Formats: sequence, structure tokens, C-alpha cells
Amino acid sequence: MESNLANLSINEFEINYNKALEKVNMPMYHYHDTFEIYYLLSGERFYFIKDRTYHVMKGDLVFINIGDLHKTTSTPKPAHARLVINFKESFIHPLADCSSTNILDVFKREINLIRLGAMEQNEVEQILHKIHSEYKNSEQFSMLNIKSLLLQLLIFMNRYKNPLTESNIRHPSAIHGKIYEVVQFINQNYSDRLKLENLAKKFYFSPFYLCKMFKQVTGFSFTEYLNSVRIKESQKLLRETSLPISEIACKVGYDNLTHYGRVFKEISGTTPTGYRKNLITQKG
Repeated sequence: MESNLANLSINEFEINYNKALEKVNMPMYHYHDTFEIYYLLSGERFYFIKDRTYHVMKGDLVFINIGDLHKTTSTPKPAHARLVINFKESFIHPLADCSSTNILDVFKREINLIRLGAMEQNEVEQILHKIHSEYKNSEQFSMLNIKSLLLQLLIFMNRYKNPLTESNIRHPSAIHGKIYEVVQFINQNYSDRLKLENLAKKFYFSPFYLCKMFKQVTGFSFTEYLNSVRIKESQKLLRETSLPISEIACKVGYDNLTHYGRVFKEISGTTPTGYRKNLITQKG
């Protein structure tokens, strides 16, 4: 149901329901070219998005922007059920002028989680179940109805006054807050020669403890996360510039071009050259 590749190519719209009784973690590399709406029907999860881990509870609504690195991991109580929607802007664009209404700006907010009250949970669940039913049964005008229902959900998300703000949201624990600082530092300095030992010294950890806690909090090892950030940024440079691949490798922190190519292929499923050629082919 979920891809091992960083770029999850789907159709313009998908909705997936999943229920798990045992421990389930997402694959190591996960970001995609769609907007994502995640609703937890029951249970609880840890959800790492960009640089912060959220403790997601039953009835919470999570929204993830295009290209944001994210990963869910189990809490000590792993049983849960969730609905996930992935869609491209083109799916709703004919029905909503997104450039003027900014209906998708909710995905760009600093806080990726909306904590709903009981009445709001019921409203959101009704919309989501209708979308899932239409998608599963695929009757006449189903796709049109799905677009209409998705717009209702997006309007709700924009109008709802989220009780969680940057000033009052709490990390699940003190160590989550400390790892948040480490992740922010990596995100801002990924092009430097970052070493686990140096980071541990900077943030007053032993290398072993930082390695262990980083994995526990984010779901990524230090190396997995650093490589994910670097490759995602290099993909952006491949898309948006005509810089030589060797220069792009240096800009995102790789001194060795061969090593960069190997890591890029491991995460993206293709080489940097192949990635750029595919972009040219898609543009036509």
C-alpha cells in the first residue's frame, strides 16, 4: 500500500484505509508529489513531518505538503486504523481557482496537525467515509462527487480554528524536543560535512545515545535522514536548474560523485542523469 521509493507516483487521487493490530512503521524514504491528508480513526501514532514528531491521537487530522519528508511509527500501543488521501492540485483545480483562493495554503502551515473536537470529528469522518465509499464503488459521477467532498474537507480545514499553535504545541517528551533541535540543524546545514560525532558534541549527547534517540524519535537513522534531505534537495536542483550534476552533488554535501550517484539511486530508484532525462521527457 505504501511505496519504498521517495517519489510516490500515483494517479490524481487515491484514498486508502488501513487497520493494524501490531507494530507497523513506514518505509525509510517517503515523500511524494501529492498533497496528503491523514486521519486517525482509532488508536495513536507518532508522525514525523519535516523536523517535528507529532503524537497523533484518535480524531486528529494531519496534512502534508508536496515534498515534505514524513514517516509514521508505532507508539507503545500499536493498534490503530487510519484513512489517507493523496491528491494532486490538478485534481481539484478545475473546480477551485487555487491560485486566488489559497485553499491549499493549509498544507503550508507551521503546524501539520489539527486537533478536532467531538462534533468536528463526526463531521470529518462523515466526509471521509463518503469519499471512501465513492472511490471504492465507482458509480456514475463518483469522481465528480469525490472532488466536491474533497473541496468540502479542504474548506473545513481552512476555516477550523486549530487549538494547537506554535506557542502551545508540546513535544511528546523532552527528548523529542531535543531531537527537534538536532533535525532543524541538519535541515539548515545539510550541505556541510555533518558527522554524527560532531553533532553529538554540539548538542551534548554521546554519539551512541544520539544515534539511538534519533532513530527512536524520527524513525530514521542519522545517515538515512541526512541522505534523504540531501537527495530531496538535489532533486529540486535537477528540476529547477541546469547545473552540472557534479556541482549539484557538492552543493548538497557530497564530495564523492560516485557515492552521490549510489545514494541517489538507492532513494530515487534512478540515477541523477536518469532523473533529469525523465523530467525532460515529461515536459515533452
